[in-house]
Amino acid sequence: MHKDVQPASGTVWNAWHFNLGDHWATMNYMVCRSFVLREEVKLSRFQHGVDFGPRFREILGLLDTPDRSCVSIVEDKGTQDPCGYAIWDAPSCPTKLRWTPGKRKSRVCFQFDGISSAESKNPTLLDEKRILEELAVCADPIKVGRHQTLGAVVQEMANSDLFIGCDSGMSHIAHSVGVPMIIVQYKLPVITAHRQKHYLCAHGTDDLLLKIRAYLDQDR
Repeated sequence: MHKDVQPASGTVWNAWHFNLGDHWATMNYMVCRSFVLREEVKLSRFQHGVDFGPRFREILGLLDTPDRSCVSIVEDKGTQDPCGYAIWDAPSCPTKLRWTPGKRKSRVCFQFDGISSAESKNPTLLDEKRILEELAVCADPIKVGRHQTLGAVVQEMANSDLFIGCDSGMSHIAHSVGVPMIIVQYKLPVITAHRQKHYLCAHGTDDLLLKIRAYLDQDR
């Protein structure tokens, strides 16, 4: 039996790594695991000496989890780590508040300050200025990020036409919200953490600008 489908009875899982995107993906993985294997999944609050319990609970409260799923946040020390990047293969569990197609809202969410591997996955300040100037021509750019609660981020995304950004925690939330998204790739391959997810990949700033124009100009 493959290690990913063995019962986790008595196991307390750690979250994968420590950034928001890692934790969002971990929670999606744990929800799917508990639903498919019909087992209780216990997730440790503490990691790297930090209590991530509030973040885990906030994420779990935003997800529209299946009735049979069973994920609990406990103070027990973690006994097992997720199998590395296997968490990125888990489907995105939908949020309770979802993006739905309909009347154009002329609002675009964006985020370009992913905190890991920043030099290889974020645009330069000059390129970010070019991107925002392009957005402002036909939409209201809305920055999402760590200045907001995760609930506020979900609401902004659900009420927007598009999310654009780099490989970041915000992009993983966007998958669960279901908002159309364009992720810009510089040196860091986007597919590493976005396997089997819905998005358009833009290769550099010029390609991103072309894709933004094409998307926002449709049906105008």
